[in-house]
Amino acid sequence: MAAADAKFLIIGCEHAALQKKVAGSPATIAEHDLMLINNVGFDVQQQDIAFEGDNTVRRKFFLNGIVVNVGTDAWDLKAVSEGFGKSEVTTGLPSGVAGRTYFGDSVETAGVKVGFVAAVVAENTVDGETETLRLVTPRDSLTIVRPPNFAYNTKAGLSLTLTAEKATTDIADIALPSVPSGGAFWYLDRMTA
Repeated sequence: MAAADAKFLIIGCEHAALQKKVAGSPATIAEHDLMLINNVGFDVQQQDIAFEGDNTVRRKFFLNGIVVNVGTDAWDLKAVSEGFGKSEVTTGLPSGVAGRTYFGDSVETAGVKVGFVAAVVAENTVDGETETLRLVTPRDSLTIVRPPNFAYNTKAGLSLTLTAEKATTDIADIALPSVPSGGAFWYLDRMTA
């Protein structure tokens, strides 16, 4: 293995998805696309230790976790249902109600295990080519779905929060190739054309 030599100008997020394990032998991963993705934020949870003395301060920073915040411009009931394994109730409903999906249940509170992937378009400044990069948190806990906020003449998007876990395997329990001992919270893939 050699050090990467690419430098990127990241232009925008073109795709994001929740990843779920598909039962079977061998296990595989299914991606559940999020519609109209407009932002993905990574809130790094770190610990800062300062070593002080002799008129100097040295700091060590330790990565303890990453919270992934995802926002879309569409309220993507399909992706949420697939991610949490929710079913739409279609029988026994009041007149005029075609379907109902419940939220705020114990499954959401406990969280479900998923992976998360965001694909971005990037210009490689070394060779001038445009590439697709995939930032992946291979093991996450997806918890509560927030109700959308409504206002006159404005969109109501979906907000999801995931907590990345340090991992040596992906969500299908397949070993990550050449992962550092102890695992990693995330990785970046350069995709082939």
